[in-house]
Amino acid sequence: MLEVCNITKIYKQFQKKSIACKDISFTAKEGEIVSLLGLNGAGKSTIIKIITGVVRPTIGDVIVEGYSINNSPIEAKREMGVLYENAPLYNELTVEEFLMFSIQMRAIGKKDASYLAMEALEMGDLLDVKNKKIATLSKGYRQRVAFASILAHRPRVLILDEPTANLDSLQLRAFEKRILQLDKTKIALISTHNLDLAKSICTKHILLKDGEVILQGS
Repeated sequence: MLEVCNITKIYKQFQKKSIACKDISFTAKEGEIVSLLGLNGAGKSTIIKIITGVVRPTIGDVIVEGYSINNSPIEAKREMGVLYENAPLYNELTVEEFLMFSIQMRAIGKKDASYLAMEALEMGDLLDVKNKKIATLSKGYRQRVAFASILAHRPRVLILDEPTANLDSLQLRAFEKRILQLDKTKIALISTHNLDLAKSICTKHILLKDGEVILQGS
């Protein structure tokens, strides 16, 4: 389960205080695909950064599969796979090398990493390009590599920050299909501007305005 518990983030700059988000609470359970919706400046990015441990909340906490992001950040992050709008990929590596690198960065041994990399290649439908360098891949394939890399260590919670911002309509449909095929034990939280995407694949929606939740539900 993903539990966001009364998080507030206050930034201080030049003796002024700015509230980026205020008293945000929601949960996401196994099998749920949850959208985080709102205009620019609504607080989506701040909430994603707090959930993933990039920014510490001023008040509140996030619990990921029983681990506090404040008190047990390493354990909490092990349960997450995080995909940003501009996913970092190493162009000089092949697809398989990049997946191996992504897995071994999590202190997983080479033997297990090799097995998990093959599993990720199959899940991402990437076997035909596993020996190609990432620099040679199309935008759609690059997005598939990035998505496979966050699934490779078998996380329970997926955090996707504007994952379809640079995709065309065909690539968007392919992404939707991959999300809908996720194991039902997983949780996906998708921060997006795309209302059609949220409507077509998400089972729960959280609508933000000026750093606060104004609606949440089906």
